[in-house]
Amino acid sequence: MNSNPSDAAPETVLRAGIVGFGCMGRRHLHGYRAIPGVQVAGAVCRSEATAERARREFGLDAYRTVEELMQNAGPSAVSICTPTDLHARHAIECIRRGAHALVEKPLAATEDEARAVIEESARAGVKLMAGHTNLYSGAILKMMAMTGRGIIGDVREIHFKKEGADVSPGDVEKGLHLAPPAGDGEVRDRLYDSLIHMVYCVDKAAGAPPARVRTFTLGGRRYEESLESEVVYRNGVVARLTVEASLDRQLKKTFTVAGTRGTLVWRLQGGRESLELSNAARTRPVAFRPAHVFDSIVFYFVHFIRNDLPPYSDGNDGLKAMITSRAVVDSHLRNAEVLL
Repeated sequence: MNSNPSDAAPETVLRAGIVGFGCMGRRHLHGYRAIPGVQVAGAVCRSEATAERARREFGLDAYRTVEELMQNAGPSAVSICTPTDLHARHAIECIRRGAHALVEKPLAATEDEARAVIEESARAGVKLMAGHTNLYSGAILKMMAMTGRGIIGDVREIHFKKEGADVSPGDVEKGLHLAPPAGDGEVRDRLYDSLIHMVYCVDKAAGAPPARVRTFTLGGRRYEESLESEVVYRNGVVARLTVEASLDRQLKKTFTVAGTRGTLVWRLQGGRESLELSNAARTRPVAFRPAHVFDSIVFYFVHFIRNDLPPYSDGNDGLKAMITSRAVVDSHLRNAEVLL
């Protein structure tokens, strides 16, 4: 995928809608409003208080249902930013009315629901894009473009490592970071939500479906997991996922893709990204176009629609990330290898 698409002036205005106007919905609004030729037609809000805020602070037409939004505002592109258990229902409602859909991760609450959304989008002939935000950071876009061009040769090994605090200030204030998980269900949900951000990057770099997964270690409190998992893909690529979470350390992420002719390493720490390329001769920094992930993902969604291009993270990518993430968590809970 081109990591620097042109910003040519559009010939027609694209009307966008936002379903769910919490923190994520407001981020999508900011992204849409930064794009020339895009008009945000309205937002669906779960409460009257949120709807009033949307009208007063953001100057939006606010609706209480998806049906009202689609019927009165008529958007041709919609961001689905509601809670996960509503993703499939809301996406299908919009798709059936002919709207392209960008669905925040995960694509749906279950794999069967995700398949239903994919089938509906294919039937309607609209774009379905999974909200895999990290893929649209400037550095990772460049990293994936270089990998796709064969700069590091054939991909052989991948490692995604996350260290440090990965908890919201609000949860710390409430003391939730100290509470032990309330059974396997909460362990599953917490790990799944944390891992899927790593998994969709690893899946994209691997370029094949996963074949088997083995999670080796896990321990700690709710927000202080220790996790080591190996994912073997059907093309022979081996990936490792490592989580060393601790509230005493700053969040740091490292994503390494090693090939037959070189290695690319992405790092994120203190809100700053870096990218470097290593081979037998030297290690050098790689320049990239900085991009805020939420502005970037909305920009690309519009870009794919306007240029009739397949989304870089489509519905099938969304489903694959769900399958891989579920397998990693299941491997932990069963203390066994999971075959896919």
